[in-house]
Amino acid sequence: MDAITAEAAAHLAVLERLHRELTSLTVTARADEGRVVVQLDCAGALAGLQLRPGAGRGDAAVLSQLIVEAAAAAARELCTRRADLTAEFLEEFDDTPGGQGTEEASGASNL
Repeated sequence: MDAITAEAAAHLAVLERLHRELTSLTVTARADEGRVVVQLDCAGALAGLQLRPGAGRGDAAVLSQLIVEAAAAAARELCTRRADLTAEFLEEFDDTPGGQGTEEASGASNL
């Protein structure tokens, strides 16, 4: 029983760490030689926007495109970081008997 409790506590600690890391993620991307700076929060929502002098060269259409491009780059980076954290979690959390791993175990369940 102590082994089960210890294993559950260890799994909970891993889950809590993953949750903290995922919810604290922020990503910043730049465009127009750093004159447009976009920051996204853990959910991919705009958390910050900085426009420095000369951003978009005074053209609203260019500026809006630069903002969208920077936000898209930040969103891609956020997805990559989430995937990396999730992969680390799965490696650490996986204690499947027989060393099957989560990929093989989940694949077998789809048969």
